[in-house]
Amino acid sequence: MTALAARASLLKNRHALLAAQNQVSDLNAELDDALGLPLDTELDLADVEDLAAAALAREDYLRLALEQNPELRAAKETESKARSAVLAARFEYIPDIGAFARYT
Repeated sequence: MTALAARASLLKNRHALLAAQNQVSDLNAELDDALGLPLDTELDLADVEDLAAAALAREDYLRLALEQNPELRAAKETESKARSAVLAARFEYIPDIGAFARYT
């Protein structure tokens, strides 16, 4: 009876292992598809420990996000362009001033 229970447990664990391997294979294929790679591409993923060692402070992440956000860069460039246009319009405007003097 013990041998039968051990064999059933072994088969159950093998089934769980195969299910996990199938899930890993499916997730790898989904990632390859999302990245536009062939579905059988093997990826060399970095360990999580390597990323945790290079952790930055919250302020550093915020600064990097603000500096490297392309939408914010575009907004800053648009603002700079608008300021330059206002300045050019001010220089372009020449008031019409006339002076008349007469001595008799």
